[in-house]
Amino acid sequence: MINYKVMNLDIRIPGRLLQDKRLNPTDWLICGVIAASVESYPVYDGLSDEEVSTMTNKEIGDILMTTPETAGVSVSKLLKLKYLDGNDTEKRVLSVPAEERSIFQSSTNIFRPAAN
Repeated sequence: MINYKVMNLDIRIPGRLLQDKRLNPTDWLICGVIAASVESYPVYDGLSDEEVSTMTNKEIGDILMTTPETAGVSVSKLLKLKYLDGNDTEKRVLSVPAEERSIFQSSTNIFRPAAN
């Protein structure tokens, strides 16, 4: 079992998430944490050899200092809006859709100075 409380995650949040008015800052962070955990600490689902995360609402809540209930609401919303793939059952398996992975892994500097 992975100790998510001590792991070092670099969280990336794509601009598309930030611009989606249906999401709030907690949703952005939770999506970033899940994407980072899939990238940094992958678990293989055994069916498709896809990298997934098996983080619980409590583990997500502990990382972001929020409640498991808040984490669960955000995960459900992110699944419904297709920002995450997976299921929303007690034995949850989550992943970032294949077409979105490169966005989360991008190290593009969005803060570069404008050209003069």
